[in-house]
Amino acid sequence: MWPNSQETKKKYKNILTIIIPRHVERIEEIKLELSKLNLNISTLESKKKVDDNIDIFIIDSYGKTKSVYNFCKNVFLGGSLVNHGGQNPLEATRYGCNILHGPNVENFSEIYSYLNKLKLSTKINNHSQLSTKLDNLFSKQNNSKKIQNKLKKIGDKILINTHREVYKFIKDEISKT
Repeated sequence: MWPNSQETKKKYKNILTIIIPRHVERIEEIKLELSKLNLNISTLESKKKVDDNIDIFIIDSYGKTKSVYNFCKNVFLGGSLVNHGGQNPLEATRYGCNILHGPNVENFSEIYSYLNKLKLSTKINNHSQLSTKLDNLFSKQNNSKKIQNKLKKIGDKILINTHREVYKFIKDEISKT
């Protein structure tokens, strides 16, 4: 959710926002900022189970993305909101997630371009676009397995091609020595 989180929560009563900070040392700062939204916030440390009354769940330890991506259908890669090159969508794609992202994806532009052509990722510039896209994605829940399978196949293909390129690079470097 973005600034109008209360509106989104009213529209989708069962929505849960899960935040996985890249730097867990920022948890307290994130909780403080989110507390201004008047929503129920919990962390993995404070709750092993997500209660129905939780609006925002913050993952406060490393190594949990796989389990979150298995659970979620839609992922917004927040690192694409700040100008540092973006975040890699491959892991989320591999687990069948629909990818939403901000404008800053320079480090992975080729991957995002490919996913965008296939209508598997969407660039979001503001809350209105996010709301509209979520409406579209939530209305297609009955197609989610089909979409997830397509995304997983594409993610696996991208990952296999990346592994081949890395292997070839390493092999070429070794042969030079």
